[in-house]
This record gives sequence, C-alpha cells and structure tokens, in this order.
Amino acid sequence: MTILSDAFFTLHSGLQREGPGDSDSLSWALEVAGTPARARILDAGCGPGAILVGRDLHAPFIDRIRADLPHVIAECGDMLTPDGQFDLIWSAGAAYAPGIAAALTAWRPHLRPSGSIAFSDALWRTGRP
Repeated sequence: MTILSDAFFTLHSGLQREGPGDSDSLSWALEVAGTPARARILDAGCGPGAILVGRDLHAPFIDRIRADLPHVIAECGDMLTPDGQFDLIWSAGAAYAPGIAAALTAWRPHLRPSGSIAFSDALWRTGRP
C-alpha cells in the first residue's frame, strides 16, 4: 500500500458505506439494464458493503463483509480483475479511482454477452442523501 491509500483507508475505516450509491440506485440500474432476476452481479470496489459478489483491494473491508453479510461472496482483490463473467458490474463511486476509461476497458471482458456496467458518480448531489 502507498501512503495515499493508507490514508484513504484510515479515513474511511468504520463507515457503513464508502461512496454514493445505495440499494435504490442499484435497483434503478438493474431495471434500466434489464438485468435478469438470477443475475451474477459484481460490486466492484465494494468497500465494507457489497451486493452478491463484492471485490475490494482492502482486506479489512472484505473481512467486515464476511462477518456482517454472510450471504455475500466477498473477494479481496483488484476490482479491475474480477474472476469470471457477470450480468452486471456495479460500482458505487469507485470507478473514479483507476479512471473511468481504465475501469470500462478492464471490465468489458468480464461481461456476459448481454451484460451491462453501471456506476454512480463520485459524490452525492443532494445535501441529505
């Protein structure tokens, strides 16, 4: 880890969510994308809260998911190199870390033929999210 990433993870430790995006925004993305009911979904850069398959580089986030959300598959690793293919790759504010172009390029091979990528902005656009 670098000094910058250490500072980021220290600042964010203990938060319930790391970035904008919640179950309502995911539901909206699923509907717009036409994602099937029994889809394989990756929560890329999931932080301490994941949906179905969560992948984050920071092991303490993954440990917390495994403790708090035993129904979620939580993987410690780079969000740009997930294992397998997905119907939807969802990223709540995390796609900005590597850069949007880099994230989209890296994730494309991990989409099933009719799969989609959806990501939220890096900030809330309301004072009371």
